[in-house]
Amino acid sequence: MNISINKIRKINIKSIFISVIALILMIFLVTGSSFSWLQAQPNVQLNTGSNLILDASAGLNMDYNGSYSGSTVKLSDLTFAEASSIDGRNMFFPTVGSGITSPTSASGTNTSTNLLKFREACAGDINTRYAVCDLTMSCSLGATDVWFDSSSNCYYGGTTTTASPMRIAIYTNDGSNPIVFDPDALAGNPKTVSAVSSISNTDGTPTTATQTANAFSTYEPTSQSGTGTALFHLSKGEQKKVSVIVWLEGTDSSCVDTNVGKSIDLNIKFTSSWDQSATTATS
Repeated sequence: MNISINKIRKINIKSIFISVIALILMIFLVTGSSFSWLQAQPNVQLNTGSNLILDASAGLNMDYNGSYSGSTVKLSDLTFAEASSIDGRNMFFPTVGSGITSPTSASGTNTSTNLLKFREACAGDINTRYAVCDLTMSCSLGATDVWFDSSSNCYYGGTTTTASPMRIAIYTNDGSNPIVFDPDALAGNPKTVSAVSSISNTDGTPTTATQTANAFSTYEPTSQSGTGTALFHLSKGEQKKVSVIVWLEGTDSSCVDTNVGKSIDLNIKFTSSWDQSATTATS
């Protein structure tokens, strides 16, 4: 077998080039699948003094934890720390990562989800690191569909700048899947990220899956130029358990250090078929 030295060299160089490209692609797939965590210590409380206001219109009534009944619920002075969840039901917080020697380390440089360690949320995290608002909703006027009102928004405190890394999940007790929202998403173009879906019981190593976050306008009535998909339906006389979960999604590309310390003002208004009928009749 006669193969020239030059041909062997060409084959070797080509093989090395292919190997390098394959290595680069492999590194990209491993480290590029989920990222954007803040470089500050993972246990720092990032957004303090935040407010969550829930309003309801046209006969809708909200009972909050059995202690308040009416059309407005306000949770004040909330704190949001970076977290991750597929749908708001199982929440995870980062603890230790590359460059972070302990959960109380002063700083770290890791921004890859796959290299961070996580813990599952506990009762002490509720309304201190993420917001949970459990409601019982009913309608005194009769059966109705329920949507977001177009006035719903989520801004950095004192501004009209959309707080892009925030997530809002709505779910009920009727067995339907939670609906996740990103205040920066556009109708017909949901935002997707690789969020934490579960962790190892031994060391907190995460497993990720695709989180799909919708636009508010997808679940607004057509009379307000929304898509018209209802959040849920209330039958006459029904009292439906509704949970509103709000968190700072660490895997979002806009979860960056420049947002540390900013407060969040989240205003959600629920509207009903009765309200839309009245609006149509008077317009």
